[in-house]
Amino acid sequence: MFVPLSYGDPKGVYIKEVISTGTKIFGDKFIPMTEFMDFDKYLNFLGSINITIFNHNRQQAMGNTITLLGFGKKV
Repeated sequence: MFVPLSYGDPKGVYIKEVISTGTKIFGDKFIPMTEFMDFDKYLNFLGSINITIFNHNRQQAMGNTITLLGFGKKV
């Protein structure tokens, strides 16, 4: 499970809490992404995943959503 966390305050409490909780629940399968990727590398990454789950209560990640749908991925 890849979890993008390369936004906001890198030393912030939120990121630490997400990493701590994710590791407790998913163990080695939890992979936090804390650094930005080169755009082409990020597109290759998005192309390599099969299913994406977004847990938003408002519109977010539209660029990722549109790109993933364009790749034929399940969102």
